[in-house]
Amino acid sequence: MSNSANLPFTEETTERLLQFIYTGRRDVIKTESVPELFHAASFLQLSTLSVECEDFLSRGISPEISLEIWQMAKLFEKHQIAEAAKSIVIQNFGMFITTDAIGQVAFELLKDLLGEVFLNCSGTVKCTAGWVWFIAHDEPSEQDARSLISVLLKAQNVENKDILHATLRFDGDSALGNVNSDIVKERKIMWDEACEFYFFKESQPTIITGQMGETGRVSELCEWLVVVGGANHEKASLTVLNYKKQNWYSVDNAPPTALGYKYAICAVGSLLFLSGGTQKPKQFLFF
Repeated sequence: MSNSANLPFTEETTERLLQFIYTGRRDVIKTESVPELFHAASFLQLSTLSVECEDFLSRGISPEISLEIWQMAKLFEKHQIAEAAKSIVIQNFGMFITTDAIGQVAFELLKDLLGEVFLNCSGTVKCTAGWVWFIAHDEPSEQDARSLISVLLKAQNVENKDILHATLRFDGDSALGNVNSDIVKERKIMWDEACEFYFFKESQPTIITGQMGETGRVSELCEWLVVVGGANHEKASLTVLNYKKQNWYSVDNAPPTALGYKYAICAVGSLLFLSGGTQKPKQFLFF
């Protein structure tokens, strides 16, 4: 009706498409042009050009275009190309931590990458990638923030401090591009609230202890303990918080004196366990 169509690729790519259709010239397929040509050919179901792009990519995918090719191959279910591109992305993950690169990745694909067992990079790099994506995304929700941090908590090599410090690493850095400072502040609040949702903050857990009982009935006194914070999410082993020393210890490696059995609370993963109470007449905490 309007004699026009909106296509999800550039005018330059459209010109290359027409050149290939009318002349069959393969030289339109180059490293810098193949990502969009591959997308356009798959989108328009131009099987001949699609096969030519796949053949070009099968001879070698350069790291610079691997992230883009992986996403497109996943989108159009080109599984062999997708696996090849993903392996290159995994090997060169650090180069994509910019709003123009990682920021354009679909959320589910980002989580797939961060949870990839073969993504052999530091927790700092993984968490920075998550934060840069969060900054670049148009309208992330509170649930997106929680979901992203949940993936990071489960990822290999990631520690709580990596997640907490991710928002501080790239302030004013070129990786954030031209992102408005107000947006950065707004997203940082969402990130910090998502961290708190999983019960971990920058500071050590806060422990408050005391005694309570009915007036005049000292024998009824009992101790109470409140813990604000959480355990070491990245560890599956049993850990103990000595709340006098304000430190977590692994039960397997720490001496009994460090564990402080009379003044401790134990944890497995993100779960805290407290049992018992006072043992009359000594009135000390035990578990």
